[in-house]
Amino acid sequence: LIIAYESTADEMRSILVNAANDALLQTVLKLSEPQLGQVYKKLQDWSKGSEGVSDDIVRLRCHSFWSLSARLSKDTKSIFLSSLTLALPDAVELLNTAVSI
Repeated sequence: LIIAYESTADEMRSILVNAANDALLQTVLKLSEPQLGQVYKKLQDWSKGSEGVSDDIVRLRCHSFWSLSARLSKDTKSIFLSSLTLALPDAVELLNTAVSI
């Protein structure tokens, strides 16, 4: 998905992200709150990249992660809130970085 996302026009990127979010939302709805927390943490770690992952890919992953976070927040409400607290420090860091640019 990330490779397809990177190589498509802006209109298609939105469609790809929405389709991925739909699929992940269907999976998340089958999870318990503790399971959701574990999956969400793994997605958060994935979004930060790892050694050998280009900055462009990390930006795409970050966008995908926060897009999914917004969707989960909207569609799952209370079950997601405890998981969202895991990402708040990263959100603050990203916002501080954006302000300093």
